[in-house]
Order: sequence, then structure tokens, then C-alpha cells
Amino acid sequence: MTLVSPSASSEAGIDWVRLSHTGMTLVCYMGASSVQRLYDDLTAIGCRPGLRVTAVYYDTSALSRHYPGTLADLHVAVRERRVRPPDVVILNGMMPL
Repeated sequence: MTLVSPSASSEAGIDWVRLSHTGMTLVCYMGASSVQRLYDDLTAIGCRPGLRVTAVYYDTSALSRHYPGTLADLHVAVRERRVRPPDVVILNGMMPL
């Protein structure tokens, strides 16, 4: 497992192509505006919007909720404020680029 944090304010980009070759599951710690950055970065390097992801939400209790979907579905749902930005996004279907 590889942990990354695609901060919207981060100037240095994440080397997604290199990470796609590790063969590891990519877990992204998210911030309020990071879903847009994640979507932009991944589609810019050739990932399809249908990339399988799992959005994870931590509640105030020790429980968490997770929802599988696609990168595009998550991007639109957050942009339209149908869901809040997730705490973590797991990239399930990242293939070497």
C-alpha cells in the first residue's frame, strides 16, 4: 500500500505514472478541495474517468463508511455537493501507465 496526499495547494505534483508501476494499492488522504486535483491529475496522465475508486468517510465514532464507484462519479458528486469530500480515496483499478 502506498499513501499519498494530493493537496489542492501542493505545488509539487505527484508522480502518478511512477506510482502506477509499483503494483501497490494507492490510498489518497484527501482535503476539502483535493477531489478536483485528484481528478485533474489522473485524467491528465491518461487514467479513464471510469477508474474504480472507493471513497471512505470516517464518522465521529470508530466506524467508517465506504462507497465504491468511479473517479468520475465521485468527482461529480462532490462538485455538485451531493456528498462531502471523502476522507480517503482508494484507487482500486490503477494500472501501469
